Amino acid sequence: MSETPQNQIDARIGFFAGRVTCRLTDHHVEILNGVQVTRIAYGDIATIRIARQDGRRTILELQTTGGQTKQLRHVPPSGPEAAADFLRSLILHVAQVAPDTPLRLGPNRRQQVAAWIGVVASVAILLGAGWSLITGGTVVPLLLPIGIALVNLAVVIPILQAGRSRDCIVSEAPANLV
Repeated sequence: MSETPQNQIDARIGFFAGRVTCRLTDHHVEILNGVQVTRIAYGDIATIRIARQDGRRTILELQTTGGQTKQLRHVPPSGPEAAADFLRSLILHVAQVAPDTPLRLGPNRRQQVAAWIGVVASVAILLGAGWSLITGGTVVPLLLPIGIALVNLAVVIPILQAGRSRDCIVSEAPANLV
């Protein structure tokens, strides 16, 4: 298979966000992390999850039939168009081998619940700060909690805007994946 832009993309993996290259071949996905190469056959992929994050990053999670999970965060230098082309190509490869592979689009349930908890906590902090100001409190001690609440809202609102996750199979994947 030739090296075309839709068959290779730069990503980050793991807690420390190490740079990797993810490449699609005829029979498997290759994750190149320096000299270490991880290969996942298309038939061994049990679930694919795709989620957008802050409009620029795309998260791809591959869960194998053996229970191993690889989560890749596509980085902006690759570009959102390159990430979308790569994901479409991955879906086509997996659909040829295992058309009934589950595909989950959007944030997972844990992220949704955490986002709602964050919204409730932020609103409670802002209401408490407002009540304190109305009753004659000073502004200075409230600046830190208000700042934290606003930053928290800036983080959780995009997760809620992404909507609920949608489940389908790769053979019925929508054309607008990301």
